Amino acid sequence: MGVDADLRQKRKHPQSNRSDIRTPFQRDRDKVIYSKAFRRLSGITQVVPPHEGSMLHNRMIHSLKVGHVARGVAEALLHKSTNGQELRKILAPDVVEFAGNAHDLGHPPFGHAAEMELQQLVGDDVTDSFEGNAQTFRILTRLSHGTDLSEQSPGLNLTRASLRSVIKYPWPHDCDRRESKKKWGFFRGDIADFAWVMEGENNSSWCDKSWWENPQDPYPEPSLEAKVVEWADDVTYAVHDFEDFVRSGIIPLWEILSEGRAWSQFEDWYKCKRGQGHGESKERRLPENVLGEVLKLLQKDLIPPKESFKQGKWDEFTGSVRLKKFCSHMVSECINKPSICYRNGSKASLCVNTKAKPVIYVLKDMVSYFVIDGPRLSACEVGYRKMVRNGFNYFREEASKLLSGKKCPQLPPLTLRRTEEAMKASFPPDIPRIACDALCELTELQLVRLNSYLTGNANPLSEPHGVGW
Repeated sequence: MGVDADLRQKRKHPQSNRSDIRTPFQRDRDKVIYSKAFRRLSGITQVVPPHEGSMLHNRMIHSLKVGHVARGVAEALLHKSTNGQELRKILAPDVVEFAGNAHDLGHPPFGHAAEMELQQLVGDDVTDSFEGNAQTFRILTRLSHGTDLSEQSPGLNLTRASLRSVIKYPWPHDCDRRESKKKWGFFRGDIADFAWVMEGENNSSWCDKSWWENPQDPYPEPSLEAKVVEWADDVTYAVHDFEDFVRSGIIPLWEILSEGRAWSQFEDWYKCKRGQGHGESKERRLPENVLGEVLKLLQKDLIPPKESFKQGKWDEFTGSVRLKKFCSHMVSECINKPSICYRNGSKASLCVNTKAKPVIYVLKDMVSYFVIDGPRLSACEVGYRKMVRNGFNYFREEASKLLSGKKCPQLPPLTLRRTEEAMKASFPPDIPRIACDALCELTELQLVRLNSYLTGNANPLSEPHGVGW
């Protein structure tokens, strides 16, 4: 059914257990929770910046909830399975919880706006461009550190199964796989680590570093654990962000439930989006009447009995309770209803045949329409991208100084240390990659402070000296 237990639990570098009662996968879960890279997520945007409102999710809270939901899905699948002992060989609750916690470590400050800006900035210089999922793999295997600071053991030294579970896109950038122009799982500078993770797969070419220099279809598929985490990410993003922005008033729930102007505009946007072929992957294909069905469900669950549409009455407390109940029911449904199906007679895969599935994807689209593409955030993103551009150009200059042998370059500590180690080994990363690594070591507040110094807008009387990395 999959690779054997020894291969799944193996680490690239030996590590003493020191009479630790935890399993290897539990240690991986704890390693990421206690890492600096994970702590940084408390200062990173989920959809809007953390300082915009205390009730809103940041990337850390989102990641913890993804880990929680993923673990729930895995435990439900194992509980329902008639062959649970075999299924446990490829599905471990501790692994999916680890991956849920770790899946967004590679997000730069200001999220997807920054990711798009970095892709433009890096695109002309580096074949691999920039991608948050590939940066996550790089942080876990190279940039972060645990208790071993030796040059021979970079990264968190995680098990093969844990690293496999965070790889949603197991192919490099711009290969002959269609999706690779937008999403990929590793940078070419990290091929050796990726090939090590692939050891034990059913295609021996995948663990050959030289094969990945010029790969060809077929490529590996995401593991079952990675698919569980992807579903948990969709659920958490849709349900909890929908709840956030309904409570803050950015998503006009009453206009949606009463089929007012906001609902009509969203309906037109959604139909236009579908007509252009967006979001129509096989796994996410939805029926034509999905909006009507989702609206009926929202009306049924969120409108209190005898509520008046025409008068527009909405009791805040009653509405809040019903919203919480709706979200709780959705999460429970999404945890308990998925099942395991088998492709080609033996390949286990995740099947999400639940009434909640179309609701999840429509809620995600509501967040996209009302929040991400809304006028408030769109205006902010102009400023976010300028700060990312300034930070990138600054770190690019500092990286040039480092590679030319000049002393005291101003780079964040982990980026500086790992770059110096690579230089000693005669394999230094390229300058744009160093700049991206440095940016992804900062919180949003640190980037704002750096930008204020770079633009001459810092107030030395009211702001702390330095960026604080």
